[in-house]
Amino acid sequence: MKNYSPKKIWKQYKEFKYFKKKKQDLDKMDDFVFNLLKTHLEERQIHYKVRHPDDLIEWSTRFDDHRNGLIFYYKEGTEYVLDSYCYELKEGDEPIDYVRFSNVFNSLLFRGSLHYNSSSNVLRFKQTISMREIFWEPDLLHFYMSRHYSTADDISKCAHDMHQSGKDPFDVVADFMSSKEGEKAN
Repeated sequence: MKNYSPKKIWKQYKEFKYFKKKKQDLDKMDDFVFNLLKTHLEERQIHYKVRHPDDLIEWSTRFDDHRNGLIFYYKEGTEYVLDSYCYELKEGDEPIDYVRFSNVFNSLLFRGSLHYNSSSNVLRFKQTISMREIFWEPDLLHFYMSRHYSTADDISKCAHDMHQSGKDPFDVVADFMSSKEGEKAN
């Protein structure tokens, strides 16, 4: 048997107590992550709205001077979702081109899915997040949020470029990927 110093035993005891307390709070996991997300937004001075009774959190985002979006956090069944309105179709945009664009872009996504929402005429990027991971490791929330925002920004940029240039969705995504690879090389 290994000899442990009193310091090490005390540290393990504190970790064990913390684990037991967290395990007791497991029933309140939804509330914990919901409040953690609100705190995360408040710390970054992001104005948000909470809709009740479904506890949907909504905030607007600005990708750049010409591109805006909305991001939502809500429960869908047993899953929790980050959902972004990345691009609102403009007059002259053909919905079928954006359906094709979403199909092409989905092949690049590691997590989440992009689809055209015909009822609101927008491209939506939805990503399921793990409540348990965030509950046990709250620092992961920032990682999930920044990854979701970055992907939504990329989608918005590509869709905006497609609108401006009139290019085929395959060409727009190919150009985007080659520019990303060029950035990595530098």
